[in-house]
Amino acid sequence: MGTDSNRVLIEMQRNEALKAELKEKQRQERLKYGRAMIEATFGGGTVAGLPEKGVRQVDVPRQRGQDRGTSYVEEYTLKPGGPAKTFTGIGQDFYDNYQKSLSDFYKPNVEEQFQEAKSQNIFDLARKGLLRSSVSTDRAGDLVRDKAEADAKVNSEIEGQVTALQGDVRNAKQKAYGLLTSTEDPTTAANTALTEVNAIQTRKPNFDALGELFASALNSYSTFRNAQAGRAAVASIPGNNPSASSGRTYQ
Repeated sequence: MGTDSNRVLIEMQRNEALKAELKEKQRQERLKYGRAMIEATFGGGTVAGLPEKGVRQVDVPRQRGQDRGTSYVEEYTLKPGGPAKTFTGIGQDFYDNYQKSLSDFYKPNVEEQFQEAKSQNIFDLARKGLLRSSVSTDRAGDLVRDKAEADAKVNSEIEGQVTALQGDVRNAKQKAYGLLTSTEDPTTAANTALTEVNAIQTRKPNFDALGELFASALNSYSTFRNAQAGRAAVASIPGNNPSASSGRTYQ
């Protein structure tokens, strides 16, 4: 009798251990499926549906020649896996298009302002009879310098927005992974990932106005003439030496 009781106890313990093992296997499968869904949602790809499974103990009736029946544990399917799901994800083409949208907005604006500034500069110099003067050379150099600064500013703005977008994608992905870890529910995590990706894919870049990019170069001559007039006024005061005034001489 004692032997039978021990045998029953050992069998029960073995079955409980098998149940725990199968449940842990199913948990790991859910987590693996959730990770696959998150990766596919963000990076693109296809994921097969995950079947729902359960664990049950099957009792085997006593057979001829046995004192009692036995039992064993098995894993069974509660619900077949759904259809495979395919996602486009957020690929390099998304970032490239985002960057192109910014470039198409900013760079023509810089070029348009540059050409307009050159035309305005030529008109102003011609009106003052300074087209062949050192003023013309200086102002042309100032415009080229400001153009290089404007290009650098625009490139920095574009790079900054793309980098911020990539950071938001990483944070959204980490959010989905965190939810999967805390809930161990792949469906909830996958739905969250999809919501985040949809929000990012419909986001528009920030098109901030550039303002006047070449005002300093166009105003440089006026600033010089005002300073020159001021020095001349000071020099006209009795006791002042005109030759002591400083500054670059424009021809």
